[in-house]
Amino acid sequence: MIRTVRRWTALLLTLAMTFALLPAGVRAADSTGAALFSKGRTLRILALGNSFSVDGFHYLYQMAESAGYDVVIGNLYASACSLSTHWKNAEQDLGAYTYYKISDETDGAWGSAREVSIAQALQDEQWDVVTLQQASAVSGVSDSYYETISWSCDTGSAGGGTGLASADGGDAVLHSLSAAPAGEEPVQSEGCEPEEPEPEGAEAEGEESTSLPPEGAETAPPASPEVQEAEPSDMPWKKTQQSISCGAATSGDTLTFALNAAAKTDLTYRSSDTAVAQVDGDGTVTLTGSGTATVTITAAESDQYASATRKVTVTSQLTSYMERLADSIRAQYQTRWGSSAARRLKLGWQMTWAYAEVGVDSDFNDEYQRYYGGNQDIMYQAVADTARTRVASSGLFSFYVPTGTAVQNARTSYAGDRLNRDGVHLSYGVGRYIAAMTWAAALGIGMGEITYRPGGSYGVSALDLNMIRDSISAALETPWMVTPSDHDTAPVLEPAELKSVVNTGDGLRLTWTPVEDATGYRIYRRSDGDWSRVKTLTSGSAATYTDTAVKSKSGTVYTYCVKAYSGELIAAASSNRIKHTRLVAPTSVSVKNTSTGIRVAWNKVAGATSYRVYRERSDGTRSRIATVDSDVLNYTDTAVKSKNGSSYTYQVVACSKLGNSVSSAGKKLIRLTGVTLKSLKKYGSALKLTWTRNSRATGYYVYRKTGSGSWSKIKTISKNSTLSYTDKAVKRGKTYTYRIYAYKSTSTSVSSNAKSIRR
Repeated sequence: MIRTVRRWTALLLTLAMTFALLPAGVRAADSTGAALFSKGRTLRILALGNSFSVDGFHYLYQMAESAGYDVVIGNLYASACSLSTHWKNAEQDLGAYTYYKISDETDGAWGSAREVSIAQALQDEQWDVVTLQQASAVSGVSDSYYETISWSCDTGSAGGGTGLASADGGDAVLHSLSAAPAGEEPVQSEGCEPEEPEPEGAEAEGEESTSLPPEGAETAPPASPEVQEAEPSDMPWKKTQQSISCGAATSGDTLTFALNAAAKTDLTYRSSDTAVAQVDGDGTVTLTGSGTATVTITAAESDQYASATRKVTVTSQLTSYMERLADSIRAQYQTRWGSSAARRLKLGWQMTWAYAEVGVDSDFNDEYQRYYGGNQDIMYQAVADTARTRVASSGLFSFYVPTGTAVQNARTSYAGDRLNRDGVHLSYGVGRYIAAMTWAAALGIGMGEITYRPGGSYGVSALDLNMIRDSISAALETPWMVTPSDHDTAPVLEPAELKSVVNTGDGLRLTWTPVEDATGYRIYRRSDGDWSRVKTLTSGSAATYTDTAVKSKSGTVYTYCVKAYSGELIAAASSNRIKHTRLVAPTSVSVKNTSTGIRVAWNKVAGATSYRVYRERSDGTRSRIATVDSDVLNYTDTAVKSKNGSSYTYQVVACSKLGNSVSSAGKKLIRLTGVTLKSLKKYGSALKLTWTRNSRATGYYVYRKTGSGSWSKIKTISKNSTLSYTDKAVKRGKTYTYRIYAYKSTSTSVSSNAKSIRR
């Protein structure tokens, strides 16, 4: 028991010392966040990026603003720009970027300038944060992060030995205790601490002693009812020695290489400095930094063979583009803003996301196939592993934005593989929203503080927020590994209720009840054939739509339904259906006074099965006064026959079993009863007429025709009390006929009786 405690104590101390010696970047590899946002202070962020930083930043300003934080965001954009290209641009001070910027000064809209260099952007604002990212296609390709890679390998001697095996508690690597010449103490294998012998009798009851016997002493078998003599193969000091071969190359320029080791028994590997080189169970060495490390290869002990070791010295020289850019950024920044500001400047890293499984843009598909076999999971893991082993372990960055993991987490939800717009870049709605919220959360904004959601064509549903937030939280917690989502089933959106479809002058107008959480509605129409979408509305509060495309299609029957939708991911919910006949309003409506009342007439409407006639009084009271069949195109309102001087407005509605038209334009008329032409006689060389009075009229019109000719108005009498007229424009031998109309405003009475005379 005492020995066990000592072993655990030694192991824990070793681990603690190892951890303390790790570079800061390795120890903080999972430290994604940095509480950089604070209220009352403007945070300034600049990205050296490409289209992926455009996606990531798109909604960040609005999110910060909605949560009460001030931010200035700059983005140096160059299409598909890699770390190596960024470094070339920095080294040669090239104006290779479009510089996008958004702030209060730009009224919350992205401004841009072309042909801007990294140095110019660094001098534009006293940035708090500058971020980097790798080009998406090579984000999971470790070699692409380095400007120079070189290594040498000294494979040492074959090694060998016989002896017993002992365990190293830290790595469970087998070592051998070599047999010593007579008279000498045994030599302990490197890496295995000698153990202090237990006092005699110190073993706990029931434990067997594992101490080696003194040299020359005989080993007594343990007490047992049956004592068996050990076979020679069970005697470790008589086992066959073995050697370890190593076929590794002596030098190279790749980040990984194989040791190609072999022995009679299984091999294990251990690196003396994982900050320089790591080695896996198959003997593949991965370079992680510049320096020298010793890789110990151990062949396991077996019944026949003793264990053996071989030491390989690996020397590497790595120069990363990240280091180059970090040094250049700080130097340029210091030139403009001073050394103190340069020391305070924080560097960050955005982790890119994997492409979609299908539909990848052709400009990116070749590299997708070459590096990742066109497999999304492989690409994600390569990007995550590279971010962890190359970026996080570099110690250059204060924080990491695990956008790629947040997106991949969301893909395990009901969202599925629907977060890209072209298989590469994020969708304009929920994809970009996830990326921006990951940025906000990584920089210290609580996701619950963010109230902004984009609307319009790229609206994000409130129903998606729980899935989005959980995907991001999991990414911040475990940035280099996918956390399967608990949101397997998409939320259900309530359907809209289509309340009515009515004819208007411009077409058919639909009205429905708005749906909570809807971000818009899709309008569908069907006539004789299939359904077709006629309109998409991008407002969740919309409650009406007029289908103007059917304006002239009088007599056609249409069926409508409305589908509410919520963002990009939630299934649309279909409303009830309403069938309606498109009917145009009756046209060419006319009204005139007759002897029996007021006559209303109109044109025929296609599809109408009847017509309704409405009368409105001067006090605004409107009532239907008649319904006539479709083949009747006029109606006389006899109820107003005696209502001399009263004003009325008439409208006509075309009707069918599946809906009525809108009312026709109103036609106004003053009911005026006719006057009587009392006399017509010669008056010298003239002719004189007299008539009865209409007390409600303004005046009178005098009409005349010569012989069988046409009627024409020859005089307007503007006084109600004038009841005679002398026509001097007559000729001897001609026959003249006269009639009188009373008028008021634009209304005229029915014609008086006619009288004729020959001059």
